[in-house]
Amino acid sequence: MEFLIITMVSAVVVMPMIFFAQKMDEKYPNKLPPNQLIVIDPNFEQQMIGCDGDSSIAISVSRKEVLLVTKQNGTISQQIINYKDILSVELFEDGETITSTVRSSQIGGMLIGGIALGGLGAVIGGLSGKTKTSGTVRKIILRLVINDTNNPLHEVHFLNSETEITKKDSRYQEVMQKARHWNSLIEVLIKRADMEDKENAANNVVQISQSSIADEIKKLAELRNAGILNDAEFQQQKEKILG
Repeated sequence: MEFLIITMVSAVVVMPMIFFAQKMDEKYPNKLPPNQLIVIDPNFEQQMIGCDGDSSIAISVSRKEVLLVTKQNGTISQQIINYKDILSVELFEDGETITSTVRSSQIGGMLIGGIALGGLGAVIGGLSGKTKTSGTVRKIILRLVINDTNNPLHEVHFLNSETEITKKDSRYQEVMQKARHWNSLIEVLIKRADMEDKENAANNVVQISQSSIADEIKKLAELRNAGILNDAEFQQQKEKILG
């Protein structure tokens, strides 16, 4: 008798909880699948797994590397790229652009142009869009374009809900905070790549200039050795070049 009473009480308490959990799963079907796709390399300090469990991204600031992981038809593929190979990053809400950043340096522009010539101009051109003004959201996606003609796109889904979620919902705010965090991380990498490109370009100009000066002085020395210039004339012309 006591066992029957305990069973009935348990059913009264547990069944509503199960029903509530099922309703929450229906409302928010994009909860993170535990251990479905985990980046295990500890060398990547920051890691993010998409809400669908089919994509993830990780960053190693010290090694200047980005790990991109995708799962298709049960097969997991990993790709490690240098952060300079990131050509652009864009954050979407329901297909509309919230923010986007593109490599602005000359090298980045050349790479994007090269990919566009490969037949992906529509993809690159589609990276800009109208700002979304709706008060509800179903999908939040972070998209990267990388310097790889075989796999130029990598997307990480932060939100993928069958029902609309209002922007006042705490869950939306939490997801958007993570999405903006990762968008900002990629923006920092792009900015650093641009700065390094400019510094390398400036160093190349200096090296070319120094090489030209050395060549000019060498020519003057040959003229002096040939007796065309005396020592005073050689020194005078040398000072002009160095000046």
